[in-house]
Amino acid sequence: MVGITLDDRIHAIRVQTTIERLLALDVVWTRSLDRSEPLRQEQIGSLHSVAEEMRRLLSDCERDSAWLLKFYDDHQDELAALWKQAVAKAVREDSQKALLSRVEQKGGFPALGQLASKIPEITRSESTAVAKKMRQILANGHAPGDLSQNAKCFLKGGLAVVALAAEPLFGAYIALEVADECF
Repeated sequence: MVGITLDDRIHAIRVQTTIERLLALDVVWTRSLDRSEPLRQEQIGSLHSVAEEMRRLLSDCERDSAWLLKFYDDHQDELAALWKQAVAKAVREDSQKALLSRVEQKGGFPALGQLASKIPEITRSESTAVAKKMRQILANGHAPGDLSQNAKCFLKGGLAVVALAAEPLFGAYIALEVADECF
């Protein structure tokens, strides 16, 4: 088996950046819509730009998901080893065993791949939901925000997988966050 190549790591960084940007824009989107009063016209214009960027990034995530899943399948053992090494570096020795055990009880490293495998189906529905919310904003000056919890979990599962290849400590952190929030 060929290890994770430089090209794989560069592609992983591209996918990682896409998912991180999408999740960051979701925070802006959600906070901007978490209000009772209608939005002003300039806020609506800014939110429209955010919504369009989120929809583009969701489409990019869907496109990248085939690569991500193949990458995960091809390198699952190596990624799992990177994850354990990163945990060993980032967590005190007395806490490592408990932490690894907790994640294993919640499905372990393979659960990240299962989450990431749902990215294609969730990205289409989330893109449609963002467009619908934007239409509500244009009509009423308000709509509820936020990507669904499932979408966030699926995207963070994919983020953990690619981050392990590019930035193992960050990937391990995301994997632990996913285990706490999504399993």
